[in-house]
Amino acid sequence: MQCARGGALSRHKTNCAPPRSRSCRRGDLARVQVKDPDSGQLVMDFWETAKKMMTDPYFLDSLHAFDKDNIDPEIIKRLQPIITRDEFEPKKVLKVSKAAFGLASWVKAMDSYHRVAKVVGPKKAALAEAEAKLTVRRTVSCKRRPAPPALTPASHATFKAARRGTERRGGCRW
Repeated sequence: MQCARGGALSRHKTNCAPPRSRSCRRGDLARVQVKDPDSGQLVMDFWETAKKMMTDPYFLDSLHAFDKDNIDPEIIKRLQPIITRDEFEPKKVLKVSKAAFGLASWVKAMDSYHRVAKVVGPKKAALAEAEAKLTVRRTVSCKRRPAPPALTPASHATFKAARRGTERRGGCRW
């Protein structure tokens, strides 16, 4: 999103028409039907709503603070036909606009993060559960050990050496 800073983004705020890719689409934005110049058919257009979003002074902050860990799978599903288009490739979008490049890259990154999180999430949960079980076992193991005998000055050196050995092996300290 560093590409979509002030100057590049403010240029799009004043545009009467969207960059060459013709429309900015998002499922929860207000839509306007306009006549497509190529086909002559009515199509849904989100450009006016997108311009309003970009005029928000906290727009970039909202993108940085976006809750990427809780993206609705339905939104990801609706994005797939859009982000798989050739015209949505960030390199092609960069030729049109730096701000659009930053937004396209951000959308692709959120999609990638969502796909990776679906795979990694259950593994993180399994790891946390295994670590919790290990902590419990170590605690129980330490509680079962008998208390060390009272030390005499002569056996103190032997005890210290034994304790150092268990610390290296990950044993419990008394």
